[in-house]
Amino acid sequence: MYRLRRFSRNNTGTFACVGLDIRYADTMTFPDSTFLAVYGSLRRRSLAKQGFLVLRNLRFHGHGVLRGLLFIQNGYPGVLEQSGLVRVEVYRVLNATVWEMLDRYEGYQHSLGPRALFYRKEVALLRPEIRASVYFLGREIPRGSRTAKNFYFQP
Repeated sequence: MYRLRRFSRNNTGTFACVGLDIRYADTMTFPDSTFLAVYGSLRRRSLAKQGFLVLRNLRFHGHGVLRGLLFIQNGYPGVLEQSGLVRVEVYRVLNATVWEMLDRYEGYQHSLGPRALFYRKEVALLRPEIRASVYFLGREIPRGSRTAKNFYFQP
């Protein structure tokens, strides 16, 4: 990810990049891109367990903050669409085929929607100010225990 500094016309009549500025790589947004925000077992420290096909189709974009309430369900985290703050890792989705693998892993069935174990929804993140898909805990799933205030989010 690079921010173009300037263009110049080359001798064939097309434009070429003269300089690149990589200082802003983490703050750039891509209007035609899809992002995924994760808070639990899909974070970088455990993403490799999902295999090469998942890793190949996601690129780490940075850290962010999601509005939600974090619970622990039998040792696994789950977020509800409620007030609260959850720290997330944000990935750029490079290929849409990864959604099928992630949906299967998260127990998301499109036909069940919010009644599935987890459901995927695109929401606006508080930081960075982009829209990203998030797997939320299904609305009919019994709730586990709430996490300590700073378990995943540290202001």
